[in-house]
Amino acid sequence: MQLEDYFDFQRPHDIRLKSTRVEIETILYEYIHRARTPEEISNIYTSLTLEQVSLRDYSLLLAQQRSCKQLYS
Repeated sequence: MQLEDYFDFQRPHDIRLKSTRVEIETILYEYIHRARTPEEISNIYTSLTLEQVSLRDYSLLLAQQRSCKQLYS
């Protein structure tokens, strides 16, 4: 699995879920600050399927970490 399979890296500060306009920061905010489940997130962001949100939990965190490393490199 490559991160590029799941994300579109537009710019260092602009990483989106593949084939969507939804930024990973948006999804992470829903998980971390609002404690939403994948089901709730997919209901809110109707362009995302439950499978996309569920399978990307770990990948989201990896991509965020990668983005942070690029910023401070």
